[in-house]
Amino acid sequence: MSFWLDVLPVVVVAVLLWWGATGLIIFSCRRKQWRPWVFGAVTAVQPLAFWQLWNSRESTDVGGVFMAFFWAFIIWCWVETGYYAGFVVGRSVPELEPDAPTGLRFRRAIAANLYHELFILALSVAVIVAGWGGSNEIGLWTFMILHWTHQSAKINIFLGVSNLTTEYLPDNLKYMAQYFTQKSLNSFFPFSVTASIVIATLLFNSILASPTAGQQVGQAILFIVMVAAILEHWWLVIPMQGNVWEWALKSSKSKAKTLEAAQIEVQSQPSVQIICGYLGSGKTSLIRHLLPQLKDRVAVIVNDFGAVGVDAELIRAEGLAGAVIELPGGCVCCTLQRDLTGQILKLLESYQPERIIIEPSGVAGIEEIVRAIASPRLMARLGLVEVVAVVDAPRLLVPGDLKSFTLTQLRAASAVVLNKIDLISSAQVAGLLELVEAVNPLARRLTAVQGQVQAEQLLGLAEVQTAQENRPSDRHQHSSDEESGLISFGREYQGDFEVTALTEIFDRLATGYFGPVVRAKGLFITATGRQSWDLAAGRVTSRLLPPASTSEQPLTSRFMVIATDLATEELNKQFEKGIINSKVSQPNIGQELN
Repeated sequence: MSFWLDVLPVVVVAVLLWWGATGLIIFSCRRKQWRPWVFGAVTAVQPLAFWQLWNSRESTDVGGVFMAFFWAFIIWCWVETGYYAGFVVGRSVPELEPDAPTGLRFRRAIAANLYHELFILALSVAVIVAGWGGSNEIGLWTFMILHWTHQSAKINIFLGVSNLTTEYLPDNLKYMAQYFTQKSLNSFFPFSVTASIVIATLLFNSILASPTAGQQVGQAILFIVMVAAILEHWWLVIPMQGNVWEWALKSSKSKAKTLEAAQIEVQSQPSVQIICGYLGSGKTSLIRHLLPQLKDRVAVIVNDFGAVGVDAELIRAEGLAGAVIELPGGCVCCTLQRDLTGQILKLLESYQPERIIIEPSGVAGIEEIVRAIASPRLMARLGLVEVVAVVDAPRLLVPGDLKSFTLTQLRAASAVVLNKIDLISSAQVAGLLELVEAVNPLARRLTAVQGQVQAEQLLGLAEVQTAQENRPSDRHQHSSDEESGLISFGREYQGDFEVTALTEIFDRLATGYFGPVVRAKGLFITATGRQSWDLAAGRVTSRLLPPASTSEQPLTSRFMVIATDLATEELNKQFEKGIINSKVSQPNIGQELN
């Protein structure tokens, strides 16, 4: 018996099979149109897999042992494709609040993965029936080791690890990230790794003691599968440069085509505009002037302050919105936040709007509204989500009246409407526009009298910000807002960004990898040109911008994020790693906002 001729080649093939099949599942399940075909193909071969597993149970030569491993692995691929393709997952459960207790988070996680876990248990029973009791049980124990690895990794990610691996989740499972916890280590991790090392040690000793080539190959395969499990566990807690399945995360199409396809998908779904502003700023007037200009099917949701609503009736009286929904109560939070999610779902089913305009009350926090729209049940059914902040210009001139409430709305806005400018001087208007730019240099700034603006100038502006409006600024912020519980972080960067790095960063922002994010946006210089990236309500959109004028001053990449908690150092480090020919980025200026 020769180790080099009989054992090593089979073990190498087994490793390549594990690595390649896992990558192919990740690659294919990230493509929505491929998922039914992939799951259907893997499902179709399962009767053959179980039959071959049964037939190989008495075959102890090298070929029989490898076949038992191979078909057990194919059965496990059924588990993985069923989950990542979205066909065998779990029950639909309400989304979690960021501060949900561990017990509730655990119960919701179990419910969200219930069918997946029951499917694994059912297959485990079937594999035991097919593989137990014969001379060759390698297939049975291959499946059980994969099951152990899977369950142990899920428990560790739930309890807390430093590398959450959210990048492997396809878009249909991004909501699962709410059950992940990010911290350096958890108490279960040492036990899980130690148990795996003990099993691997016993398997290694079995290799040395095996009298035949078939038995030695079988024990070597189980050993190498367990070693892979140990490595997967350590990848959850140690810093990694890249990952072993990085190729599976890359698109098979060009970046330009990917951006174009993503934009087409977003445009085919109803857009959402949140028209926010303090009491009396002119939100309802703005909406009444916008509605006659809109040609698509529009639904309006109005959240009035107080038990009796007036704004909804004013809009309804115009007869220009196809559907007007009233949510009385004043602030979109708790029960009312769930009502907003429910009303949008009802609108999507009953009215099929092409655009939804939400007018929160003058005391509703924008972060609560965005959190409601970021419901996993809504994210996949909505297109572009924008925040339009309406500001009462005369009130903004009052010394010390730029409260945290208004600051939060300005920072979250894609566009800011400075209303009632007829009541102040032109010099004061210019000063207020500079103030708005200082708070949010990435937002489009418009002026209005009695809420009168052109719809094409206001709505859908995430992709049409001009070079002049996005000129570099010397203002950088990393500030906290104690009243609203939000912090913001902004920075400028020199050099061209890798598009793949931006994709990974914004995907991680969307899944909460750096903390619970309310809004993130940026303009970035890449090898293919300037790009606008936006994260609102859990959805990431990106698009190419027109070339900058050569007469402009040199452009920098600029980024701003608002969150309830944020790992700013790690986020900044990831941005700097994504720059080609990086120059030193401009430093932040900390500022406390009251």
